[in-house]
Amino acid sequence: MKGITKNVSASFLTYHTLSSTFQDVAEEKPDGERKGEGGIRFSPFGLAAYKMQNDVWLNTHIQKDYENLCDLQNAAGSWLKQLSYSHHDFNFFTAHSNMEHGGYSL
Repeated sequence: MKGITKNVSASFLTYHTLSSTFQDVAEEKPDGERKGEGGIRFSPFGLAAYKMQNDVWLNTHIQKDYENLCDLQNAAGSWLKQLSYSHHDFNFFTAHSNMEHGGYSL
């Protein structure tokens, strides 16, 4: 077993509600429809990445992919700053991100 976990890494993706309270508890309506279905869907407006693999998330031949990731990270930071909110995961990811250090440069 020694050395088996050398090249193992984990990934996770989280979504966070836009409100300060969790309001979208999955409730069943009388007709069987779940609460929240048929609502408005938003495109991602913020992102923070840590140890993101280029070949999985980026087309290395398109500069726009890298620019979009940078824009999403900047948007997330701006949004949290406007709310005067310190998000532990976001702070960790941006502090350890290689996006700012050329890790994703094409």
